[in-house]
Amino acid sequence: MKACNMDSNLVGFPGKGEALTKIYFSSGGSSVTAAVYRRQRKRQRKAGLARPTAHPDSEAALLKIRLLKISIAASLAELDALRPLWNEVYRLSPQATMFQKFQWNRLAAEFFDLRERPYVIAVRNSGGAAIIPACIAGGEIKFLGEKLFDYPAPLCTGGPAARDIAWEQLLSLRLPLRVSGIREADAAWPATAAAWTGAPFVSRELSARQFASSHPNLARQVRRLKRLGVALNAETATQPTVKQLYELKAGTESLGAENLFGDKLRREFLLAAARSGDPPAELHRFSRGEEWIAALLSFRDGTVQRFYTTWFNPAWRRYSPGSALLYEVTRLSLAEGLECDYMTGEQPFKLRLATGVKPLYQLAMSAEAAGAQRELLAAA
Repeated sequence: MKACNMDSNLVGFPGKGEALTKIYFSSGGSSVTAAVYRRQRKRQRKAGLARPTAHPDSEAALLKIRLLKISIAASLAELDALRPLWNEVYRLSPQATMFQKFQWNRLAAEFFDLRERPYVIAVRNSGGAAIIPACIAGGEIKFLGEKLFDYPAPLCTGGPAARDIAWEQLLSLRLPLRVSGIREADAAWPATAAAWTGAPFVSRELSARQFASSHPNLARQVRRLKRLGVALNAETATQPTVKQLYELKAGTESLGAENLFGDKLRREFLLAAARSGDPPAELHRFSRGEEWIAALLSFRDGTVQRFYTTWFNPAWRRYSPGSALLYEVTRLSLAEGLECDYMTGEQPFKLRLATGVKPLYQLAMSAEAAGAQRELLAAA
């Protein structure tokens, strides 16, 4: 296997378009690659041997052989080859969000290939499967999605063995690891994550009527806007409307923070993600004639409405159209039995409506710590 042509000069990193797949036959603590095992069996058959004596295990143990397959995808074609497995593991992962969907990760690998090199680990064995949608960016291991995936996570099903092998493979790169936005800081990760921020939400256990009665001022603000001729438009997100929303966001001041959507490539990615319809994207707008007053792009992720992007027209600031729209879309979503996820960041306008805050975590490991953890996983 060739060393990659990245600035990190990682020996063993697949070159672009070069897949890495290893298949092992194993039982107990011993293993040989499938290719080696086939050569051994061929030599044994030529020698007239009745049983595979070259294999380190006994004939009885061979009846319990388990197939282990490790794949590393570093190109779009290799990612496409993982689609069936990815979709199946996602289906069996009830805690997974839309950011673990194959389509979103495939789009991220396509759009941001010059910023983050895919290095997706997939492991299958008789006990389960695991996929780590990783990439290499700036000399660090990160997860695909650039800065647009709020909740990165590996996908795992079955026992922990496949997951641990996947992490062992990834950490063998001996690079720093940095991931932010972890929802479940549990054994799915190779080290303890630190508290980072939170994601406010409104539980679907609250009825739309109860929610409305808790926020009479915002309900009044919605009525006030309607008296001014402002209408609420709810529609499936289309390319022209999503494009206009993100052009408006790109021109909005961020009060010293980075304006994520000032980056054209990020806007183009979100256009493609919304157009994919997986999950369905919805756009709610307050408008008067052709003038946009406020807008909210959300994704219906199972039983959760994920409030991904909000915007309001500064000229209407005195009427708080952004908060009024957030309130109204939340009320309508609760009426449909959906939980409302306001996503990353504990801003006051979110906390004002939220019934709870989901803690989010950050994992940062130095190259030395990643190497040490890899040795522990290999020895387990």
